[in-house]
Amino acid sequence: MAQGKYDEAIPIFRKSIETIQKDHGSDSVYLVPSLHLLARSLWRNGEKAEALTSLARCSNLTNLAFSDSNTHSEDLIFKAGCNDEWLLYQGEFETAAKGFRASLAFEEKEGKAKFDPEQMPVWESLAETEEALGNWDVAHEAYLLAIAEWDKRLSTGHPRSDWARKRLQALVKPNQPIHDLVKS
Repeated sequence: MAQGKYDEAIPIFRKSIETIQKDHGSDSVYLVPSLHLLARSLWRNGEKAEALTSLARCSNLTNLAFSDSNTHSEDLIFKAGCNDEWLLYQGEFETAAKGFRASLAFEEKEGKAKFDPEQMPVWESLAETEEALGNWDVAHEAYLLAIAEWDKRLSTGHPRSDWARKRLQALVKPNQPIHDLVKS
């Protein structure tokens, strides 16, 4: 997935889901990370309907885990993030943007990001949402912040940061080179 080879990542996530279901059952919160990554891979591979189905299941399992009094919130890996991404995929851009902004506000307040190094920064999700809303300036700034996060966590030129760079490039004027916008 990090290399943008979604067609190769999809069967790996499906196998992961199958294995987790055998070990923990079909309603286990342990399915959430693999379902989330499967949905994102499907979405980026153009398989939108199946991505929505996978992310809806991810969202339902997350909500189920939150309603279980035996599950501690720190046990949940993705928390409500898949709910906001599900809203993005459904075209509920305003509501998704509010959720992503709330996640960023929480991270700022707590003084730490709740990132998994294999996951995209919330800034990238917000950038996609703002782009869909037509808020070009806000999307531009969010892509810049996402690229900075990717470069900090991975490396400059990594396929994950390059995807955000390409999205940013699509938002800039053709005669304005991206390297003038992105600071190392």
